[in-house]
Amino acid sequence: MYTIPPESKFLTSAQDIYIAKYEKASECINPRDLYTDKPARTLTCRNLAAATGDMQRIKLQDGRRRRLLIREAARLQSFPDWFKFSGNETSQFYQIGNAVPPLLAYQLAQSVKKCYKTPGKLLSLNEYKSLPVNQKIALF
Repeated sequence: MYTIPPESKFLTSAQDIYIAKYEKASECINPRDLYTDKPARTLTCRNLAAATGDMQRIKLQDGRRRRLLIREAARLQSFPDWFKFSGNETSQFYQIGNAVPPLLAYQLAQSVKKCYKTPGKLLSLNEYKSLPVNQKIALF
């Protein structure tokens, strides 16, 4: 992330001013930027088509903001590099933002599979709720 790819799209100063005004007016405590030295936020489709690329922008150490590249967004959501998205750039960002991250989906499927392979009766919702936390299905 410290090397800026040549195909990067930087936000203009007018867009930066717009973002600053929005954050001030909404009393934003945690700006929606991603940072090179912090864990990533959840990527969503929220306001994706807007010029500011809400939820899909990174703030660089020099203060400039740029849009994430398709591949960067896909990696943050755990898509493998060989996975191909279709359509134009906006469509691809929507696909990434709307998707369940593949590694999360895999872990969830493994937990469900383990549950079905476990001998014994299925529990009712009330019986499940009464179990100690360490006996409930763990996603991770």
